[in-house]
Amino acid sequence: MNNPDHDPIMAIQINCFHCGGIAIAVCVTHKLGDISTLINFVNDWAAITNHYQHQNHPLPSPPLLDAGVSVFPQGDLPVYQERPYFCHPKSVCKRFVFEASKIEALKATAAPIHPTRFEAVTALICKCAASALGLSPNSPLLSSVAVNLRKRMDPPVPSKTLGNMITYFLFYASQTDQLSELVSKMKQRMVGCEMQSKKYGGKYRDLDFIGEILKRVSEAPRDLKFELMTLSSWCRFSTYEADFGWGKPVWIASVLNLKNGVLIMDARDGKGMEVFVSMEEQDMARLECNQDLLQYASVEPSVQLYHQDDLSTFNV
Repeated sequence: MNNPDHDPIMAIQINCFHCGGIAIAVCVTHKLGDISTLINFVNDWAAITNHYQHQNHPLPSPPLLDAGVSVFPQGDLPVYQERPYFCHPKSVCKRFVFEASKIEALKATAAPIHPTRFEAVTALICKCAASALGLSPNSPLLSSVAVNLRKRMDPPVPSKTLGNMITYFLFYASQTDQLSELVSKMKQRMVGCEMQSKKYGGKYRDLDFIGEILKRVSEAPRDLKFELMTLSSWCRFSTYEADFGWGKPVWIASVLNLKNGVLIMDARDGKGMEVFVSMEEQDMARLECNQDLLQYASVEPSVQLYHQDDLSTFNV
């Protein structure tokens, strides 16, 4: 998808293998929705398919499709130029896998603060990324974390509302920061994000309020003088629930081409985590050799895919 004026809003590819396995790839333009929209679509598609195969499988509840009218009415709002993504042709994407036991050990290093799995892993990734980018304590990495806005609006909107309903919180990370310091920064920023959402949640339907936000975003400087890392979490979404009638998926993955992009998602067991990181080649070469990171994560380990009939193992 390179031409926004002519590219489809969605592309789906299905590959069938001689072993009997099936891989389904879905690509959706961000103009249509966020990760919540994508996962709800795939799960509903699977549920409908399963229903017509087995009849006893319930149909899903319909999504809210008119958010552009009922939640975020366009009205007379101006349409501002899109901000470009910070993509780079030399960026590479690598997968880092954190087993549940390693995450627990990592969380223990942040004592006396009690981080969540996401906070501990995110803090470590940002700390090691700052090192890989060669940033000094005086020039820390600015990390932007996406947050689902649906349940934070006043009143909340249905979880299956189609669209881009996200906000962000920011924090700075340096390679010299202790993990507990970074987790503390994240918690404070998240609390601030929650407070802002509660304060302004009822105003997201106010066209004047939204218009002022869009104006500020469009006028923000585009030539950033600092390194920015963009993080997104798929954790606690129902990523492994899509059953097309053949059982739930054995592995789900994503690919990033965003410069300094991070995607964090639950492993299949719901306890471990898989982190996809996209950086320029020379920076990635330093990141995947970082001993602080390798103490807790494996780089590109083989994926053990178990066939449901004979439990034979396939390496990817």
